[in-house]
Amino acid sequence: MSTSFGKIDFISCCGSTKFSEEMVADGPFANCDEAVVAAKNIWFNKVDAHGWLEAFAAHPQIGQNPSSAAHKSSTSAQWSKGEQSAALATATDSSLQELYEWNSRYKQKFGFVFLICASGRSTPEILYELKRRFSSRPIVEFENAAEEQMKITELRLHKLFSNVEVSDSTQTQSTASDVTKAEEGRMNILGGHLTASSITARVRPPITTHILDVARGCPAAGIEVQLEMYDTRQPGPVFGVSDKDRWILQGSSTTDKDGRSGQLMKIVNDLSPGVYRISFNTGKYNPNGFFPFVSIVFEVKESQKTEHFHVVISKLPTIPFLRLPVDLHGANKSSILSIYSCLFDCLIMKSHDVIYLIMLSTSLAVLIRESSNVRTIILNRPKKLNVLSLEMVSRLLEVLHVYEQDPNVKLIIMKGEGRAFCAGGDVAGVVSDVNKGGWKLGANFFSIEFSLNYLIATYSKPQVSILRGIVMGGGAGVSIHGRFRVVTENAVFAMPETELGLFPDVGASYYLSRLPGFFGEYVGLTGARLDGAEMLACGLATHFVPLEKLTLLEDALCKTNSGDPKVICSIINQFSNKTPKLKEKSQFFRLKTIDRCFSRKTVEDIISALEKEADKNMDDWISWTIQSLKKASPTSLKISLRSIREGRLQGVGQCLIREYRLVCTVMQGEISRDFFEGCRALLIDKDKNPKWNPSKLEFISNDMVDRYFAALDDKDWEDLKLPARSNLPSFAISKL
Repeated sequence: MSTSFGKIDFISCCGSTKFSEEMVADGPFANCDEAVVAAKNIWFNKVDAHGWLEAFAAHPQIGQNPSSAAHKSSTSAQWSKGEQSAALATATDSSLQELYEWNSRYKQKFGFVFLICASGRSTPEILYELKRRFSSRPIVEFENAAEEQMKITELRLHKLFSNVEVSDSTQTQSTASDVTKAEEGRMNILGGHLTASSITARVRPPITTHILDVARGCPAAGIEVQLEMYDTRQPGPVFGVSDKDRWILQGSSTTDKDGRSGQLMKIVNDLSPGVYRISFNTGKYNPNGFFPFVSIVFEVKESQKTEHFHVVISKLPTIPFLRLPVDLHGANKSSILSIYSCLFDCLIMKSHDVIYLIMLSTSLAVLIRESSNVRTIILNRPKKLNVLSLEMVSRLLEVLHVYEQDPNVKLIIMKGEGRAFCAGGDVAGVVSDVNKGGWKLGANFFSIEFSLNYLIATYSKPQVSILRGIVMGGGAGVSIHGRFRVVTENAVFAMPETELGLFPDVGASYYLSRLPGFFGEYVGLTGARLDGAEMLACGLATHFVPLEKLTLLEDALCKTNSGDPKVICSIINQFSNKTPKLKEKSQFFRLKTIDRCFSRKTVEDIISALEKEADKNMDDWISWTIQSLKKASPTSLKISLRSIREGRLQGVGQCLIREYRLVCTVMQGEISRDFFEGCRALLIDKDKNPKWNPSKLEFISNDMVDRYFAALDDKDWEDLKLPARSNLPSFAISKL
């Protein structure tokens, strides 16, 4: 049943009169998701600059105490208080003064207050963003503020809908005062909770626990929990000393749907002082996870025997003020909100003694959005163009294994935060690891990354990659192997590894070798950049969706309850441009020349053929192609060409196993250290002047190249082990 709201309700969400009028006209809305889609369309396409400024003016300055006088409704003021609570709680007098001064400078430069979705952000985080954005050009910052306003509006729309109850027989009109009362009600409940925790008689066991699973965006149900106490007749436990017979079981339970365990001990007023151990069977819950089980040992002192101890396990870092790493979207929103509200109360309001907030996964760089039967994975290192760290590829491997086994998950969406989908693997980090701990540390990164690529290539459920912005190297590995690759007009694809002294990896020898003619050799050896239309034309992309339709596409995909690829494809087709126009000088129009030159047997022959083409008709493209090959690592060019050629006759698993041999030999650096030199010149020192060794193609013998493709002479080394998978891609073995 649809829910109807008035103009004042939408004013509370946004502050723009035009926005509120358009929302009322578009309503009523069946649910919050439908309202959010309408809100984004109205805000970005119907509200003009005056409307944007009106909405900006409705906000208090970050760091000031929001008052109703500064808002068009008391609800807006109340929500601002909640959204800024983490910032105010983490602020010192000096930081508030600094925030005030920078806000004044910002407003003087841009003409409006600094706007940021402050919910869950600490004062240092907000200050950092304010200083970073202060250097923006005014037109750019105007758009930044509009984006932040939309985030705030979406958050408030969720609050608006979550506080409305609609009966089966009567459609209830929600007012802003209703929402305000709900907010005040929560504070009253919290106050009662704090009062209850201070009274002498207990109403709950003195030790409780709570487990959250951010990978799935929900509480962790079904985890076995066990509470033990150390035998007080024995000397206290000592680290590293076996004491398995000295722990006395107090109780055991299994977590419920809210992630809470049942009663682990009797409700007693005075907790016996001593050493306790609480253990969680996390390995049974997630067999593919890092921890087989987790145990926490803690001591209750005499002075603490009347207190309540709450043990929280969450896939979050141990930071005092939590910034929610899950986009609250979909069926579990209310339960997740209540959990994080509880955690915030534990840490800030001191309603519990929180013993530990430990991390099972530290990755805020991979976020999860849950929506019914869809999981959206967001690569979240925008300042680093979402380059993949070891932590990120491990996290992706973990969650994709979990989702493949979860019958409730039908579709995976992957996208990047900011202006890039993913600019590749964190090779600078790999070089640092190798320099500190040896080549096997680097090999370990590629082992996990290639295993992830293989899982994606053989995944049993459809995956849609939204390729907006930069898609390079490792970013191609986590997307091109998937079922659906959606590009936009600002997509930029490249495999620039030869410029770094590496080679096209992440299974690139598989998908590049299957591009039309010898286009894959051209792309792999030169590092040529392709736009979205070129990606669609050559087959790297399956669909082209204009930027302005991406939000509508994502919303439509998130509402599906089907895992049928045909259904998913039909949804994407509704928003697709099937024949985007190739630019006039597109390199795809050079396919005949590319085939003539890059079909040659050796790199030397390819360059010679290109130079003959240049003699007949020298132009910018020919010149660039020749120069790209000549400035690349000669060793990289030779192993790259052979790798792509071998890929034509191999499956994706065979390609990844071969590429792992290659990358391990590169990490060893015994034949050539071009990879380390390339990273130094381009990523570390940035002098852009690598000194390749060997320096010329003629100095590299066939025997040297053969060594890259052979098994390593190391008794502790073994080939990449990939599991048997039934869902192998159905490409032809060879295009030749």
